[in-house]
Amino acid sequence: MESSSSPAIRAIDVPEYTKGRLSHDCPSFLELPTDIHVQLASYLGYRDLQMLRATNTYFRSIYSDFQIAQSREEYIRTLLDQEVKEALMDRQRDFNLEILPIPR
Repeated sequence: MESSSSPAIRAIDVPEYTKGRLSHDCPSFLELPTDIHVQLASYLGYRDLQMLRATNTYFRSIYSDFQIAQSREEYIRTLLDQEVKEALMDRQRDFNLEILPIPR
């Protein structure tokens, strides 16, 4: 299993049960360079990033506290935006119901 990453990291991060079963023709996700892992994770939302970090110590260690804080802030901002939009839609729906004539 040769890769551009440090052999010490490979020994820690490749689970024991996969050794001998990984194809040398097709590298595993863990065999990709760290910068690729960081780039791929930049597309994840806060919750997905937290789940990835929970998988092993390697993924927990490659993301800085600053990156995690930025992701969390964006996640909270998105949640607040969605909540405000939903509240406005509810208010508009209630208003529309109030002005509709009641059939008799």
